[in-house]
Amino acid sequence: MRNYRGFMFAFFCVLLFLVQTFGAPDHNEDKLDEYFYLNEDASLIHETLASQGVPPFLEPSYPKIRIVEFYAHWCPHCQHFKLKYIKFANELQNVIKELKLDLEVETAAVSCVPHKNTCASWKLKGYPTIKLFLASNSSITELTQFDLEGPRHFLKILGNRTGHRYDTGYRHQSDLQSRSTYFMDRTNHEIFSDAHLSLQFLLDENLYMSEAPLAEGRQKNVLENFLQILQETVPSSCSMQPLLKDLLAKFDKVSSGQDGLANVVQPHRLNTTWSPSCKKHGTGFTCGLWSLFHILSVGFVKWNQLNPWNPDLRLSSGQIGDALRDFIEFYLRCEVCVDHFLYEYDSCDYDRCNRFSFDKDTDSIQDWMEFPLWLFEMHNGVNARLRIERLEENQDANDLTTEFEVIWPPRDQCESCWISEGRWEELGMYVWLSEQYWLDSDKVKDNEKKNAHPEPKPRAEKSFNNQIAKPKILRNLAKKDGTPRERVNPSILLFRFDWHRNITEIGKETMQT
Repeated sequence: MRNYRGFMFAFFCVLLFLVQTFGAPDHNEDKLDEYFYLNEDASLIHETLASQGVPPFLEPSYPKIRIVEFYAHWCPHCQHFKLKYIKFANELQNVIKELKLDLEVETAAVSCVPHKNTCASWKLKGYPTIKLFLASNSSITELTQFDLEGPRHFLKILGNRTGHRYDTGYRHQSDLQSRSTYFMDRTNHEIFSDAHLSLQFLLDENLYMSEAPLAEGRQKNVLENFLQILQETVPSSCSMQPLLKDLLAKFDKVSSGQDGLANVVQPHRLNTTWSPSCKKHGTGFTCGLWSLFHILSVGFVKWNQLNPWNPDLRLSSGQIGDALRDFIEFYLRCEVCVDHFLYEYDSCDYDRCNRFSFDKDTDSIQDWMEFPLWLFEMHNGVNARLRIERLEENQDANDLTTEFEVIWPPRDQCESCWISEGRWEELGMYVWLSEQYWLDSDKVKDNEKKNAHPEPKPRAEKSFNNQIAKPKILRNLAKKDGTPRERVNPSILLFRFDWHRNITEIGKETMQT
C-alpha cells in the first residue's frame, strides 16, 4: 500500500512538473482587473482568461465572422473605447435581427497584458488594435475605431470585404450633405478651440502606447522640437500658449510617462467639445488637428515677419516641414493616415522639394508663403482622396458632391480665393488662411509680439530626409514680365496657380496684414 501511495505521489509530481513546464499559460494567475469584458454588461463580447490558453476565436478555422479588439487595460485609448465597443456589440446584434439578415457576427476581445505571448505573436503596433476575421478563413482586415461608428456602417464595410451587399439603408454622413452646406463656416474662436481640443486629445491618447517613458533619442527630440515650433508659431493670446509653455518647461516630467504628462496637461484642459463644423464630417479630432497644422503654417510666416533683421531667429520652410513630418510619423496613431502623409511628403508631392528651403537668410514673403499654401494643397488632396475612397466603399450611396465641392474653402466662404472652378489665386488664398488661422488680438506691434514669445533654442540644419538630392529651385510666383503663370498640380489635377497682381504689391500687402 505504501509503495502504491509513493508511486501515485511521484506520478502527480511529475505530471505537475510537465504541466507547469510545457502547458503554462501566459499568466499563472488571472488578475481580473486586467480584463474589460468579463462582466454582464459586456455579455456579447467574448473574452477568455489567459489561463485558458489561446482564445479559440483567433484560430483560422473558427466558423464565424468575428471582430476582435486587442487592448491593454492601462491604455487610455482602450479605456475610452470600452463603452463604445460594448454599445456597438449590442447595436450590431439588434440591427442584424431588425433587418432579418442571415448573418452571424461575433464581437470579441483579447487583453494583451495577461495574453502577452499571444499578442506578441500578432506584432501589434498599438492599442487598441481591431481586426476583422472572416469565417473559417485566414483573411484578416485591420479596422479603425471609425469603422465601428455604427452597425450599419460596419455592415457596409463587411459587405465590401465579403462581396455580399447587405441592404441596410445606410448612407455615410458625408454622402447626405447638401451641396451648399458641405463645409460649415467657423468663427476664429471655434477654430482655435478645435485646435486646442485636438492637441489635448493627441497628448492624452497618442503619446504613450505603454507605461514606459519616451525613448531617449529621436522619439523624444521630435516631440520637444515640435512643441517648441508650436510655441513660436501659435498666437501669443491663444489658449494653447500656457499649455505649450508648461509642456516645454516641464518636459522631463512630460516625457517620464502618462501620469507625468497628465499632471502637466490637466490645468490647461478645455472642458468643451469640437465645433459642429468639425463634427459634421465624422471625427472632430481630425478636423481640429488640421486646424492646428494650419495655425502653425500661418504662424510660421508671421514669426518670420517679426524678425526681418535677424535671420538667426527665423524659421525655414524645410525646418517646419520636417518637424511636422517627423511628429506625424511618431505620434499620429492612424497607420493609414501616416503612411499616406509620409509617402506624399517624402516623394516631394505638390512640388515640395522645390518649394521648401532651409535658407533662413531669405526675407522673401513669397518664399515663406509656400509652406501654408503647400499645406492647403496637401489638405485638399486628402479631401479628394477620401471622397474617392468613400465612393468605392459605398458604391450605391447617393453622394451629392462633385470633386470640386470637397475642395476647401468653398467659394461662398472665400470669393477672392477662386478664379473659376478648380483654379485659385495664391495671394487671395493666403490672405484668407491668415484671416482664419490667426487672431485679431495678435495683430500687435513687432516688439510686443517678440516679448510674448520666448527666444528659440538653436537648431541643427537638416537635409530633406536623406532623399535623392535635387537642385534647390525657389519657385517664382510670376513670370519676369509680371504676367500670370499657371501650374497644374500633379497629384489631384484640380488646382492651377494664377497670379492677378504684381509680385511687389503682394509683398507690401502681406507685410501689412
